[in-house]
Amino acid sequence: MTTTTDWRGVASENKDDLPEKVSLLLRTRSRKLLTDLLSPHRKAIALLSAVIVCSSGAGLAIPYLVKVGIDSGIPPMARGEGSGTLLTVIAVILAAAVTQALTRQAFLKMSGRIGQDILLELRRRVFDHFQRLSLSFHEKYTSGRVISRLTSDIEAIAELLQSGFDGLVTAVLTMFGTAALLLILDVHLGLVALVPLPILLLFTRWFRRQSALTYRRTRRRSRWSSSTSWSR
Repeated sequence: MTTTTDWRGVASENKDDLPEKVSLLLRTRSRKLLTDLLSPHRKAIALLSAVIVCSSGAGLAIPYLVKVGIDSGIPPMARGEGSGTLLTVIAVILAAAVTQALTRQAFLKMSGRIGQDILLELRRRVFDHFQRLSLSFHEKYTSGRVISRLTSDIEAIAELLQSGFDGLVTAVLTMFGTAALLLILDVHLGLVALVPLPILLLFTRWFRRQSALTYRRTRRRSRWSSSTSWSR
């Protein structure tokens, strides 16, 4: 086993609220690690981005097509000019629905495959890192906390990749797509509907900070519980 003394982190595990300098350093290191983990999957991620954009575009097109069907398809039928326009719009709506379903299925399969590859690589790195640490680290850092890092923390990342990432990407694309669609249909009404957006962004920032504090408390208590159970 290779010995090393560089095992101490930059943030205290017993503190929930971290200084701004430490938080910035942690975010920088996390982004660097994420970039390193994603770099082998650049082509797959580019294809995945195109697939989810197509899926969101097809889903957002359906309400607009319904509007076209009502405005342009029903009046000719009322005048006795036939239902050709309405049937065409219905066919396009069905095509958009099928496109959304197929691209959605492809997105879930591709994102799941990429997520599992990233988790496998992350587990290998964490395990190899613990193997390279010195005996002094293992004397001070209990086995319960080590196992917690290898299980609960990785499981939190797995949950993010399996469900959180999907929901985040879909929500962001839907929000911006809906905003663009509102402005296209009616500029004035769209601007009125987007007035609460800055307030929503402030609440999102506040929630992100509070959820991070809550997660740190939960993780610390989980490690303490694991350490206690394993010491028994």
